[in-house]
Amino acid sequence: MKFLSCFSIALLSANCAFAAKEFTKTLSKYSSAQNIEVVLKKTDEKAALGTKSVSEGILKFAKDKIYIMLNGEKKIEFFYKKNTVWLVEYPDVDFDKNGKRKVAILKKSTPVLMSGLINLFSNQKKFLKEFKVASEKQEGNTLKVEFIPKQKNLKSFVLIIDKKDRLIQKVVFTDDIDTKTTLDLSNLKLNKKMSSSEFDYKKLKTDEVTYE
Repeated sequence: MKFLSCFSIALLSANCAFAAKEFTKTLSKYSSAQNIEVVLKKTDEKAALGTKSVSEGILKFAKDKIYIMLNGEKKIEFFYKKNTVWLVEYPDVDFDKNGKRKVAILKKSTPVLMSGLINLFSNQKKFLKEFKVASEKQEGNTLKVEFIPKQKNLKSFVLIIDKKDRLIQKVVFTDDIDTKTTLDLSNLKLNKKMSSSEFDYKKLKTDEVTYE
């Protein structure tokens, strides 16, 4: 029995080491790329209200820059560059054909989603300082890694990885008001040619701009 117990512990340790190795290799695949483009599906589930919303779009990443476009009830764009976030919300033309875009410019703090994705895609060491690995679980070709976030406004953070192809399939996190957000990532393109202007917010005269 003692031998079997020791054998089981050794086997478990070996599996954990293997999982950690696959996890770090996956992150290295992303961080070694000059730029990244993925198709994005974002699902928000608000426990307090019992509501669920889905939006789809695209995410582009280059060194310290992110562009996200999502189409759901409304079209929304996120631009992140030089520690500044531009959040652009388009009007619902079905209700207001002459509606104006609402633009929020954030300079004081970077949203957790932005900083988490930037470090996830570019700085493995910094990411692992902000998100401590709590557990790793393998099922077939899927690796589920759960983290303990340091940020007070995050309760949980999970990555679902295809360890065969070393792809991040899902990013799942829950905030401090129990809103669960799931990002499904697909059609990964590494080192696709991108121009710097793709990450630039282009102001319109009619934009309603606020600063936060």
